[in-house]
Amino acid sequence: MPGPEQRGGSQRPLTVVQVLPALDSGGVERGTLEVAQALVRAGHRSIVISAGGRLVPTLTA
Repeated sequence: MPGPEQRGGSQRPLTVVQVLPALDSGGVERGTLEVAQALVRAGHRSIVISAGGRLVPTLTA
């Protein structure tokens, strides 16, 4: 199925929510940060929901 840009329409920014228990060190946590940062760089909105953790400052930077 063609995307909006292929149909001549404009693509609206996405809002993506990622939920995980905590943002401590680990593969899932780092992947969550990478996806969140890539979404923001692409002009989208990223929301990460967790109970906190040592990687929170990286997310909010």
